[in-house]
Amino acid sequence: MWAALVAIASSTKSSVSPASKLYLASTGSTAASHGAAAPRCYLDPVLPTSSLTVLRDVVFGSSFNNKTGVQQTLLLDAYLPPASDNRTKRPVLVFVHGGGFTDGDKAGEEIVHYVEEFARRGFAAVSVNYRLTGDYWSWESDKPALDAVEDVRAAVRFVRSVAGEKRLDVDRILLAGESAGAVTSLYLGYAEVAQYEGGSGNPGWASRVSGVVSISGELKQQAYCDAVVPRPTGCTIDTGVDHTDDVGSFARQPPLLMLHGTDDLTVPYVDGKVVYERAQAVGLGSELITMAGAAHVPWDTIFTEAVFPRMMVAINDGLDLAHAQQPAGCTPLVAGPSAAAAAPPPPAAERPKPKKLGWFSPGFSWM
Repeated sequence: MWAALVAIASSTKSSVSPASKLYLASTGSTAASHGAAAPRCYLDPVLPTSSLTVLRDVVFGSSFNNKTGVQQTLLLDAYLPPASDNRTKRPVLVFVHGGGFTDGDKAGEEIVHYVEEFARRGFAAVSVNYRLTGDYWSWESDKPALDAVEDVRAAVRFVRSVAGEKRLDVDRILLAGESAGAVTSLYLGYAEVAQYEGGSGNPGWASRVSGVVSISGELKQQAYCDAVVPRPTGCTIDTGVDHTDDVGSFARQPPLLMLHGTDDLTVPYVDGKVVYERAQAVGLGSELITMAGAAHVPWDTIFTEAVFPRMMVAINDGLDLAHAQQPAGCTPLVAGPSAAAAAPPPPAAERPKPKKLGWFSPGFSWM
């Protein structure tokens, strides 16, 4: 269940290290990674990267970009299991890159690694681009994030519009992002100011998601700080705008998984942690993976055996993947405690009592 704070020791680097890539490479042999045992569905890779179908620069919408003064075509890259995968409903990851709403791209090296790892585990994964207007609008206006949310909603609607053709499970759409992409994902799920569809494409389809994963995100406009201990100080962005209390303030909010490093000077850890604490307080299914000593978006830590499997266990439980259609050649996990047993538990002192048992409601559809 997404209802625990997990502490993970880590380094302070923020790019994919050789050791992290070695861990990802070691998972490529699927069953061989676990001796004679078959890989565990959705937790371990069941597909080699070379088998994935990759569709680049797929048009999913368009929107007027106030910074450039032109209509921007919105593109995504899709990473799909091969044609031999005969499932009719495959869970979906929609990933949103970071870059302070001024930079970044769907095809960044670490992002490609991340979405490929989901596809290798049986997800249909897409990485999206969106309007970058952070140096056009003021931060106080919320417009940089709202432009991004509008475009990402169009991407989610696009996923639903092609669900039949691409055999996608519209009840299991996971939205994840890093940095500004995490902020975008949090706004889409929880900020009242962002609860509108926008006009970026694919009208008529729902844009709600089944879960949100935030990597180094927040709902408070406080960033680029000189120090974060004992509290954030010297922050270049510190507007006073804070949507944290919107969590739980309206119906049908998705469950939440957060990953955050304690030494993050770009987006203070405390600002991410308070979102988790708010979710716990209102009974929203949630989990926080704390990466001790890690900086902003610490891919080298995320792509390690200490973090990545635990993240996948939480997602397995949160999306109730035990009851999803299973990829071929793997051992299905049962829901809840049995799935949690697949990863070592945190110390008892770090396991608060859950506010809610799980967060996927069987039979409930976001459609």
